Amino acid sequence: MFDLVVHSGRLVDGTGAPARVADLGVRDGRIVALGAGAGRRWGVAEGDLVAVEPPETLATFLADRGYLPMDALLLKHILAIPGQTVCRNKLTISIDGGAVGVALEQDRIGRGLKRFKAEFPDLPEKPALVVAGGVAANQEIRSTLQALCDKNGFRFVAPPLHLCTDNAVMIAWAGLERMATGVEPDDLDVQPRSRWPLDSNAETLLGFGKRGAKA
Repeated sequence: MFDLVVHSGRLVDGTGAPARVADLGVRDGRIVALGAGAGRRWGVAEGDLVAVEPPETLATFLADRGYLPMDALLLKHILAIPGQTVCRNKLTISIDGGAVGVALEQDRIGRGLKRFKAEFPDLPEKPALVVAGGVAANQEIRSTLQALCDKNGFRFVAPPLHLCTDNAVMIAWAGLERMATGVEPDDLDVQPRSRWPLDSNAETLLGFGKRGAKA
């Protein structure tokens, strides 16, 4: 058993030889095992900490936004082992049919709440986090966000479950209502934009990707 397994890392051994891809087994701060592809035979188990090279698309995303340099490895705990079935339904992650967590939302929104409180410490009223649409229809996400709001001193506001549904469904229903009142169908000459900022004149805050600036 190792304290850390580096799988498919870029190894520079100090001899002047070119860097090569190899697996490392680390115990008590020292490299105790080394070999190409050996990480697949060392029997890492669920919960072990491993250092992995992110896929190129993820590495580029992290580098473009200044989170990590391109060659940085990611430290991750093993969530599942070969033979187990990992699924994601919207934001809920499950292993062999059992829910084990909610993807992204807890950390991402939790950081946002803390930043908001730090930048606006003197608000006269308790701030609120408002959630609607398909996200608000997921009871696990609702409970996770409610706990985050309780922890960070926010009010959690969401419509009743029977009024929450997927955004695409709400858009389609709005189209049906327009047709029922005799409104002519749209000629679809407007280019969709998935990251439309709340204020089109505001300075970009979080990068500028292929789909446009984030709000």
